[in-house]
Amino acid sequence: MKVVLSVYRRQIVYAFAAAVLIGGIALLAAGEITLMGGVAAGAAAAALYFWQLAQRLMRAARLRAVGQVQMGMILMFVLVAAVTFAAVRTSTLHFFAMLGGFLLVHAMMMVQMIVHAIRSDKEQSGESPQGR
Repeated sequence: MKVVLSVYRRQIVYAFAAAVLIGGIALLAAGEITLMGGVAAGAAAAALYFWQLAQRLMRAARLRAVGQVQMGMILMFVLVAAVTFAAVRTSTLHFFAMLGGFLLVHAMMMVQMIVHAIRSDKEQSGESPQGR
């Protein structure tokens, strides 16, 4: 479990860096580089969300504590709500920049999880060359 989650954590860092880079390039091209803080805040909130999810899953697997995972999810939703509230209070453009950063990291992590699950299924069924 630790090996899988250490790879997963590395993917979180890569997704965060890619989202900030992509967001920065897009904002620079649009002439709205002042919104970079919103993109970085949204990407950081999503990266922290997935990092804590990995931590809770490892702890729950070790302790077999399901209630802890549910309580952690509530706390993470509060964090995301706080970041969203701060962005809305700043300006509508900052809110959309924050939302873009959050969704970009979230989409990257979901794609990585789906690809990992497909590869894992193929290896277990023996369909891939690595599974033989």
